Amino acid sequence: MEILVGTRDGLWVEKGEGFARLSPGGWAVTDVVMMDGDVLVGRRGGDPVRLKNNEWTTLDLPQVTAWGYHRETPDMVWAGSVPAALWVSRDNGMSWEECKGVYGLEGYDSWWVVEPPHSPAVLDIDFSPRSAGTVYAAVEDAGILRTRDGGKRWRQLEGGIYSTVHTLIAHPRERGVVFAATESGFFRTDDGGFYWHRLVDGIRRLHLVPAILLPGRTRDGDVLLTAGAIAPEVFWNQPEGARCIVYRSDDWGESWYAVSKGLGIDLEEMITAFASTGDAVIAGSSGGHLWESKDRGESWEMIGKGLPFVTSLAVLPAG
Repeated sequence: MEILVGTRDGLWVEKGEGFARLSPGGWAVTDVVMMDGDVLVGRRGGDPVRLKNNEWTTLDLPQVTAWGYHRETPDMVWAGSVPAALWVSRDNGMSWEECKGVYGLEGYDSWWVVEPPHSPAVLDIDFSPRSAGTVYAAVEDAGILRTRDGGKRWRQLEGGIYSTVHTLIAHPRERGVVFAATESGFFRTDDGGFYWHRLVDGIRRLHLVPAILLPGRTRDGDVLLTAGAIAPEVFWNQPEGARCIVYRSDDWGESWYAVSKGLGIDLEEMITAFASTGDAVIAGSSGGHLWESKDRGESWEMIGKGLPFVTSLAVLPAG
């Protein structure tokens, strides 16, 4: 298994022989994706880049904060930026089309966040490979946007969901089912985003950041994982830290329980990213640690430490 680790000080790689820096130092990586042997990297304060044949090239895009990609649709990749905007490539990232319909949404010019430069970012993008024309994008403090025609027209979804969504998961098998980890708990829609159910039974840390779905053959086999902190990131450096707890749900978020074996509970550092291949799950933290679970999140083993603040993960199975 090959693991790519995006951090606030560069991109790192692990191939079973320890972690090595893959990028120049100083890159504050926002998101990373592996696609068809290439690597796309978003960077805070810089243009996104592509690693192909061991060479880095700059992409003709603004500052990318989120990618959207599935190996089942290898030619299609989405990019979200700060200020909030969206692009799509239908040729494996070689050319990009700007989704100008986003700018016509009511209230777009008034989207604003407290932190400088006060421009909201796209925090996550996802879609189901079975319905690749329907795409969901989470925009900081503006909720979720949806297109059903491949990016031409967009709609801002409301229906009771919190305005800052950190992670979106479009169910790969069930049309219209989307999960969302927000700053006020976990949400699910069963109708494509018209109405959202807030699902926090068992969750004591409501500031949720990462989430991941481990799909089974049926709904009963699906597993969800998320991680929550007691407060936003600005407070994680306080003496009590993030007090992070990782949660698992076996019923589409209707109920949750804490998983701590090999991981601990009330962690000072925050679990900030998940990635998976098969039943194996990798978790990365703000403290630069990595853990692996081989049983769908029930138990964990530390596999890396000493890295910078982990912002994103991508994995490829061995072979």
